[in-house]
Amino acid sequence: MDPQIQHYGFSLVWIYFSSLFVFIFGIWEIRIVSRYLVVSEIKCFNLYLWHSLFTVAHYLWVVNGRGDIIGTYINSLDIGFTTPYLATFTITKFYSFFSYILRFSFFTTFLVVNIIGTNGLMIIEYFYKKYSKAFPKFLKNICSLFVWLPALNFWTCIGKDAIMFLSILLITFSLERFKNRLYLLVPALVFATLLRSYITIVIIISIFFSTASSKGDLNNTKKILLFFIALIGSYLALPLINNYLFGGNFQNLASIASRQDYYTNVTSIGTYAIDPTSNPIWKIFSYNFRPLFYDAYSIVGLCLSIDSAILLIIFSYLLVLSIKIKRLFYIFSNQFLVFCSSSSIIIGLSLSLTTSNLGIASRHKWMFLPVAFIGLMKLFFDYYQNKFKDKIT
Repeated sequence: MDPQIQHYGFSLVWIYFSSLFVFIFGIWEIRIVSRYLVVSEIKCFNLYLWHSLFTVAHYLWVVNGRGDIIGTYINSLDIGFTTPYLATFTITKFYSFFSYILRFSFFTTFLVVNIIGTNGLMIIEYFYKKYSKAFPKFLKNICSLFVWLPALNFWTCIGKDAIMFLSILLITFSLERFKNRLYLLVPALVFATLLRSYITIVIIISIFFSTASSKGDLNNTKKILLFFIALIGSYLALPLINNYLFGGNFQNLASIASRQDYYTNVTSIGTYAIDPTSNPIWKIFSYNFRPLFYDAYSIVGLCLSIDSAILLIIFSYLLVLSIKIKRLFYIFSNQFLVFCSSSSIIIGLSLSLTTSNLGIASRHKWMFLPVAFIGLMKLFFDYYQNKFKDKIT
């Protein structure tokens, strides 16, 4: 249903009915998944409502001319639409199922993606519930803020970002118990590769690194299986990366440096752009924790600054605490931590050093910050659990 025209009669009734149906289906689906994850149904329902508020806000923001997702939806109404860009083709066909086949309105597709984004939040909640059991009260309260972050909820309301967000968290979730969750790893890797292959290759490299650790649930058989999955993933992803980042003309390391300079400069335009020649440490800090209050030039900037301030408080406290209890250098102490640490560090550094626009950063940093957050919680869980055991003995 074309969002650019006025609808009447049955068309209008279908918009209301389908939207109500999708929202109610979401409540049912959230309940089923919360039981599978063994997390609070009430909290997951509250997360769904919270995420729904940002979904409506994002929809209103887009229809007022501030997003390109409306173009994706319009293209999805043409079943014959094609493009040489794999990510665009994939997400357009995803929307076509709902817009062309099910005749969902533009708003209704937002409600569909709302369910996907909420499922990602529920996986974070799963890790929070599992790891925070051994935490001191203040640490537990600090960590509880993460899933409610406004920017996290706002940017996981659109198709590509929500699916990528969920795919990365499903990969992380599957690697925590590889034997029981292998069935989740492969499809998650496929979706991540189709949408952002340059992120997937880092995830695959991190999987390689995790197999090198001797501490964890992976025995030699599982390591070999995981190694082959990563090897096949690399074989499929590398040509896509070459086409997407280098136009099929990758030659050597100089090509990487050239593309870094290109993306650094091309993103240095806009209200919340920073100097592309800034100090690398400042660029990393800015990407993750700005804009702050002194950067705000509008209501949107003020909202982003509040979100950045909360995020800065969370990670500053976790970093200081990890140094205080002498656990910072344990971030590679077992297979799961190797994956979380290496993937979040490599992706975080790569994006930070090639992006000069804080608006883009506020959207893309959710491809690695949730995994970094999960890794830090695992780090503290191991420490406090061992400390508790020592007290008993």
